[in-house]
Amino acid sequence: MAVVRELDAPPRDRLELVGLVDDYAFGFTLRELLQELYEAEGDPDMTESGLAFFESELRSGEYPNASKLFRGDLPTAVKRLMESFSGEKANDRRFERGLKALLDGFEANLPKPKKR
Repeated sequence: MAVVRELDAPPRDRLELVGLVDDYAFGFTLRELLQELYEAEGDPDMTESGLAFFESELRSGEYPNASKLFRGDLPTAVKRLMESFSGEKANDRRFERGLKALLDGFEANLPKPKKR
């Protein structure tokens, strides 16, 4: 709240920004906690537990864009994807990049201040 207090934006926009950052941080933290759970259960890259689900969903035809993204050898594609999410440095980079994109997008959509 202290960070947005000085933002030149209506109170509603400032509260919305706090909520968006909270949602982003919560979601990111939840994914990290799930990763720790999968590692503790012996499936560190979630391949075994998630692969059958992904294959089933992609075969349904409901997700044509995701099907194009994961075309070819699904197990290999999922493994590469999960490797890109693994490790503290990768997580830190993803978090910072995502937060910057969120903040930049929010700033770009704020009403322009009126000239005085």
